[in-house]
Amino acid sequence: MPPTPPAGFGRRRPEVSRRLAGRPSPAPAGGAGPVEFTGRRGPLFKLLVKNAIFKLLTLWIYRFWAKTWIRRYFWNNIRIDGDPLEYTGLPSELFIGFLIVLGILVPLGMAYEGVRLVLESASDAAQSAVDIAYTLVLFVLIQVAFYRMWRYRLTRTTWRGIRFGLDGSTWRFLGLSVGWSLLSVVTLGMAYPWMRVALMRYRIQHTRFGQTRFDFAGSGKALFGPFLLAFGLPVVLTLAFLGANPDLGGAAVDTVAGGAEPEFTNIEVHAPALLLVWLAVPFLYIWYRVREFRYMVGCTRFAEVSFASAARSARIIWMSVLTVGAVILPAFVFGVIFALAADGPGFGFMVTLVVVLYIIVTPILSYLILRYEIVAHVCRTLEISDMAAFGRVVQSTEEVPATGEGLADAFDVGAI
Repeated sequence: MPPTPPAGFGRRRPEVSRRLAGRPSPAPAGGAGPVEFTGRRGPLFKLLVKNAIFKLLTLWIYRFWAKTWIRRYFWNNIRIDGDPLEYTGLPSELFIGFLIVLGILVPLGMAYEGVRLVLESASDAAQSAVDIAYTLVLFVLIQVAFYRMWRYRLTRTTWRGIRFGLDGSTWRFLGLSVGWSLLSVVTLGMAYPWMRVALMRYRIQHTRFGQTRFDFAGSGKALFGPFLLAFGLPVVLTLAFLGANPDLGGAAVDTVAGGAEPEFTNIEVHAPALLLVWLAVPFLYIWYRVREFRYMVGCTRFAEVSFASAARSARIIWMSVLTVGAVILPAFVFGVIFALAADGPGFGFMVTLVVVLYIIVTPILSYLILRYEIVAHVCRTLEISDMAAFGRVVQSTEEVPATGEGLADAFDVGAI
């Protein structure tokens, strides 16, 4: 069995000075931040490279072990009040969970392909109905996967020997998710902030540490303004662009309706700069998610303990840009290699080798640059008001799930 990665060393996080607007922030006791991340990129890089080699040699079966060692690295390097979290999950649990899910997804996929084959000569409406039904089934399975993933990870997380847990009903969460998703579709996305808060409320209020549950008091109204700015601004500016170019919009509609080739010649385009907002959509999305995260953290309570986060979207955006650049650069280099070796006898082998290398390098860069920084940044900017309250928690006697997050692994949901 590969050894558990070392905890590493890190600098003590500085005191967080920024506060969430409109919400009082707790002051950490003792003048020192209660949460710190002590990991280093060097040990993480060695672990990622080892995992990549073993996954390649085992045709990716080793990924269940790789996930476990990665989680232990991050969990063990997150220290709360000086004591690390501990991840107690086993690779075998993830592997068994995945095998169970194969018994669900494989027959489901075969049934879908069989129905599509039978309806091959049927009308487009019938085929579309089957596609929609299959998509809805996958959506339901993904929601179930999310909840079971959270339950598994919490029950495999301990701090000072006390286990976290997630109660509640997977089917109740599924009903909430489906209902709010339908409402979001009907309202053209306007209900999205309320959906996010409602689902988070259910999760938090059923999360416990030992025998004590967390609580959550939030409202989608507080996130509606940032949501409109992040997602509504591109839509508004696009509508303004179409309003300034009615001929262009009309030509596009005629082309789609008639199914002909687009004809936009001799049409003068006005105010094209309005469409540049779409270049900012990824940054607006990250900005909103960070604002949402800070709000969710500030609405969470544990007994008399309150939390606050001063996470900065600018930091996450910058690390995201670096990650994308680091991924694109190897692609450019590999493209040059392809061009130079296109006429060579070993071109096919080289293409295969480069593709395999790229598949290996991309996750390593993602973990080293972005995911590492997100974990470290969240820890540095998190505040907890009363650490003493955690000392009064009693261990829970609830049973824990015996297998891992098979559905989540099959759909590749979740990060760490």
